[in-house]
Order: sequence, then structure tokens, then C-alpha cells
Amino acid sequence: MIDFRKLIDYRLKGSVYGTSLQPTPQEQASQQKILRALDDMADLWTRINADTTTPNFTPPLLFSDGFAVAAFEADLAALRAQFKAVVDAENDARMSRRQRDALLDPLRSRFVSYRVGIEVEYGALHAFTTSLPDVSPSPGSTPDAVTLSGQWNSSPGSGLLTWNESTSPNLDHYLVRFSPGATYDSGNSSVSANLPPGTTVHETLDGLASPGDTASFKVFVVLTTGNQAGSNTTTITRP
Repeated sequence: MIDFRKLIDYRLKGSVYGTSLQPTPQEQASQQKILRALDDMADLWTRINADTTTPNFTPPLLFSDGFAVAAFEADLAALRAQFKAVVDAENDARMSRRQRDALLDPLRSRFVSYRVGIEVEYGALHAFTTSLPDVSPSPGSTPDAVTLSGQWNSSPGSGLLTWNESTSPNLDHYLVRFSPGATYDSGNSSVSANLPPGTTVHETLDGLASPGDTASFKVFVVLTTGNQAGSNTTTITRP
């Protein structure tokens, strides 16, 4: 779009076309805004190619390397297909998580019933009973959360997360999770790393693969009992 604007300024200087283009969207702009601007560019390019009245101009309008509107429209169609593929994949992942979550409550109820049945049949001190995992972490032992900060580190080119060290004596590990976008979404989050005690720095490209990408992160303190506490959210945008 930037080069197309320059081409119009050069080949059609002073014409109405120079003021007809929408502003060039930023790389991190929404899908709707990007496609709208590119659709307008394709429409304007087609109109220019049909124009036989503008002085000192003979259509079609071509880039210096011969790049034409037909090739641009093919690239635009491919971009639109890629946008749709991403949306479809995100919807598939969202539906899968909801289907997963729908199974959690009935499975937990079955496990509670199973645990009660084992204790009734074998007694509270039998190895079959004592070897069963807890249904949920023991109450009253939630650790203090750490304070997280993050920024883009241009060298070596990755997101840099830092946090204070947990003082919990039964710290098992740190769990780093992220979700795409400027708001942390626990239902749409993924594991970035499991890190041992003593770690207070993590470099990552998760959610930051391309310029303009934005991702939100949290660090969870996880105890040997299974209890955990999440930090504040920090958001990083790749330039």
C-alpha cells in the first residue's frame, strides 16, 4: 500500500486518486481493518486501470517490476484465506477447551465417589486409600504470588519476563502461561515453560513469533502440595 501510494503520486500526480486511499493500517491492526484497506486499494486500482481520461496517463497502472492488479488480487485472496484459517483454528481450539471443561465436573464427581468407596471397603489407613491423590489441594496453603514484569528484549530478540523469587518453603516449580492478545485469558492460555525453583528470568517467543504480535503472560507459583498462585499479568508487544 505504501508503494502503491507512491506510484499514484508519481504516475497520477494531482488526480483525485491520490486522496482516495485509506491510511495504511499498522501491522498489528485488526483483520477487519487490514482487509478493508486492501479491498479499497484493489477497487481503486481497478478504477484507475479503466480510466482513459486522465491526462498523461495510459492504463494499466503497473509497478516497475510489472506487478499488476491481478497479482495483487491473488495475494489478497491468499491473505484472506490465511486469516480465515487462523480464525477457524482459534474457534476449533476454543470449542475443544469447552468440551474438555464440560467433562471436568462429572469426572471429579466420579473420582470423589471412587475415593469414598475405596475408603469404605478398605479403611482410611489402607494403602489403597492413602495412595489416592487428593481431589483438590489442601486448604489454607496457597502461596504468595510473585510480581511479574515483561518487555521486548531487542537483543537477542525475545520477550523477557522477570519476577521476584518465591519464599514458599515447599516450592515445587514455576509455571509460565501465556495467551494471545493484550488481555490474559485463562481459558485460552497455554504453557510456555515449567521452571525449577531459583529461576526468576524467562525468555520466550511464545505468542510473539511475528512483528506486531502481542501476548499476555502470568507466572504461577506451584507448591509440592499442588496449591498455586498466579502473578499479575504482563503484556509484551513485539516491535
